[in-house]
Amino acid sequence: MNASRIFRCLVTLAALFFLGIGLQFWFAPGQAAERFGIEAVRVTGVTALRADLGGLFVGLGLLCGAGAWTNRHRWLTAAALFLVAIVVGRSIGWIVDGRAGAALPELAVELVILFILVGSVRSSRPPAGAEALHLYYISAGGQPAPRPPGSLYPPSVAG
Repeated sequence: MNASRIFRCLVTLAALFFLGIGLQFWFAPGQAAERFGIEAVRVTGVTALRADLGGLFVGLGLLCGAGAWTNRHRWLTAAALFLVAIVVGRSIGWIVDGRAGAALPELAVELVILFILVGSVRSSRPPAGAEALHLYYISAGGQPAPRPPGSLYPPSVAG
């Protein structure tokens, strides 16, 4: 089993992890909120838990799942960007609220999953100098043809 396949399996586990948390926020928001140390004050708070946190975690799970399934970098990059934003928010909490306010286990999990996403993107890239798919486009006849040097578009569009 190569590194790319191992990372793909780890990304799948991360997707299931995020989907599980998101579904818990959707269907048992009180229990999920308690695990995170938060509390809904009114019914609108419960709705916010379902919508905001449930939606965030389900969305992260879907991005990771799509990246693992299709092996496309864009899905994993999007999930990684969300995790970076979460880590930044947690770091701001550490700075503003002090160490007591920081949730270190959660930060560790987020950083590990971020490492897995970045590792997955990096391990599945073609080696330098290899003929990569992004160097070709499919012409009208269905045959791969090289792009003109310096062009981002097929000759019919660029010329």
